[in-house]
Amino acid sequence: MHFADSETRTTDDPVEKMNWGWFLFFGIAILFFGMMVIINPAFGAANIIIWTASAFILSEIFRIYLSVKLRKLKKAITSKV
Repeated sequence: MHFADSETRTTDDPVEKMNWGWFLFFGIAILFFGMMVIINPAFGAANIIIWTASAFILSEIFRIYLSVKLRKLKKAITSKV
């Protein structure tokens, strides 16, 4: 590939489309939260608890959604037979 081609081509790669400002923002945010965990370990423990609880809640919401969808699918399949 020539360098001239790379200037005119469009890409669907999301990494190439991201602005460098977002990388800087997230880098600073990660640095800040890392320092908070070092300075205050209770912050890190609370953070782990909050993220774990959020994951459990979201997984259960997804299970409820999936069970309703599967119930509708089962009704649709059994009604055609």
